[in-house]
Amino acid sequence: MDSAPSGIWAGLVDGSYTGMPEVAAPWEATFTPPSELGDIGHLHGTEWSDGQWLADVHIHDATEALTSATGQAGGTYTPTDATSGTFEGVGTGTWSEPPAP
Repeated sequence: MDSAPSGIWAGLVDGSYTGMPEVAAPWEATFTPPSELGDIGHLHGTEWSDGQWLADVHIHDATEALTSATGQAGGTYTPTDATSGTFEGVGTGTWSEPPAP
């Protein structure tokens, strides 16, 4: 039985947000990850308070049948007004591909 390729990923996270979460958690965000990790990325927020954020990460292809990656990301956010601002941070985790048929 062949084992599926797998490994560790790490990356920088930055961007802007609108519609600041009304509560500290949970919150959700979708992003475009690097193409080698997948097509769709999701941040499942577990913290958003006092200028800091933390989230679980899930990255997958459009069918969730190929490469998938999971992990954690966190960093800081800076409001520019009452409902929007910028954020930045780092993330890391593991990725894997399903075994070949």
